[in-house]
Amino acid sequence: MHKSGTTLISEILHSSGINMVEESISDYSYDTGVKYERESSRNINHSILQSRGVPSIEIETLKAYDASHEVIRNMRDIISACSKHHENWGFKDPRTCLTYPLWASQLPKHKIIIIYRSIEEVWQRYLIQKSKKSEDSVLDTTKKVFSTWTDYNTRILNIIRTSHSPYLVLDYAQFLKENRGFLQLEDFVGKTLKDKRKIELYRSKPQFSTALSLYKNLLYRKKISRINTKFKALKST
Repeated sequence: MHKSGTTLISEILHSSGINMVEESISDYSYDTGVKYERESSRNINHSILQSRGVPSIEIETLKAYDASHEVIRNMRDIISACSKHHENWGFKDPRTCLTYPLWASQLPKHKIIIIYRSIEEVWQRYLIQKSKKSEDSVLDTTKKVFSTWTDYNTRILNIIRTSHSPYLVLDYAQFLKENRGFLQLEDFVGKTLKDKRKIELYRSKPQFSTALSLYKNLLYRKKISRINTKFKALKST
């Protein structure tokens, strides 16, 4: 899901010798707009989702997606070029939660890294963004975030259930504050990794108002509880 720490994971991997982007990146951060995303794979996701210029919580998630022959050809070209030039490589884009079945049909043997963040914290990050860029009300933004969060994470759980690829699930808050997740990531990729975590960047601790807590409990309590329970079970294994 967007705003769940995907950039941090990609930065750690890229700085540790697992190529995650086309261009050279140094001395940049999420706050300066660098998200450690491979532009070519992100462009393909935009083509599939028709999401270029569309805010992440306004992408049509509740549908099945297909790809044209040209898009599939572009996927194969990217995979071929990356495999030719890099012993270890990957790509990160939260939109891949929606397009993964199409990528999986073309990718060689691969691993999946999932970083999971609570709805309360994701909501806070979007609320900060809303105050800067959006004319939506807090309630409108909340509705979109809750709907998107539940759909993305449901899709992630379905990917885990149906994929034969190895996967690792990390909890964002735990990953920043404790070493267990970092060591699990090292073990999963089979490399010593550079630690790029900065606890001062841990923002948006849950601060729900009474009204928003009521909204959550009335409309999304069962879905959120079910998703949280499944992720908790995955993280404990």
